[in-house]
Amino acid sequence: MIRKGIRITSLVLVFAALIFVILRNNVRLQSTSFLKKYTSEELSYFSEVGFGDSDRLTKWNKKIEVQILPPFQKADSLEVDKIIDELRPLIGKTDIVWVKEKGNVLINFPRTAEEFNSHITADLHQEPKGYASSNLDLNGNLRKVDIYIIPHLNGKGRWETLRHELCHAVGLMGHSKRRFQQPHLLGITAFNSYDVYETDLDLPSSLPAAERRAIALLYEDSLPPNLARKNFIQVIGEINSIH
Repeated sequence: MIRKGIRITSLVLVFAALIFVILRNNVRLQSTSFLKKYTSEELSYFSEVGFGDSDRLTKWNKKIEVQILPPFQKADSLEVDKIIDELRPLIGKTDIVWVKEKGNVLINFPRTAEEFNSHITADLHQEPKGYASSNLDLNGNLRKVDIYIIPHLNGKGRWETLRHELCHAVGLMGHSKRRFQQPHLLGITAFNSYDVYETDLDLPSSLPAAERRAIALLYEDSLPPNLARKNFIQVIGEINSIH
């Protein structure tokens, strides 16, 4: 009887997993009219940065609670407060606040490079200036994000990296391999040294327009979590063929 019960339970679990996979693969846009608010370049950029390694959309469906873990500088807390104000009008009905405890977006400023590197679990091709690790539920909703900023980074480079990682934290999980003339936090930027990066006057002191539009698009009500990149690209291809 025990073996039979185990066999039935296993079959139920397999069947449930199969249903989940089918439902996730069938996530589609129910409406595309909202996409008319965005240019073809904005849609193209989003198709690169809006999807991470899973090639599916992730976003928050509950309040984002940002917490800075000690040790940190007063300038760090002031900049985080500023970035939260920049993000708030972009994320639709979702709210974002700064909390002193029990946050779901935890910002860490490790003391040493060794401590920073110990938190990196992904196989990266180059030394990162920051790192974000995210947890999400089966429906593609974000539940927790841990952010780490490399310790020896200061100046404008520190704030640019912080904005970059917070873009990941709200759901822009990808990067663009293209180079841009205008500021793009998730595009390619090359610097010869950290000194140059920290003092570059061209680094954005607020979220660039490209990221603002990408975040606003991500939090459109009609854009569902778990949407596959290939399905999004197919839709924008159909839109572009009409125009």
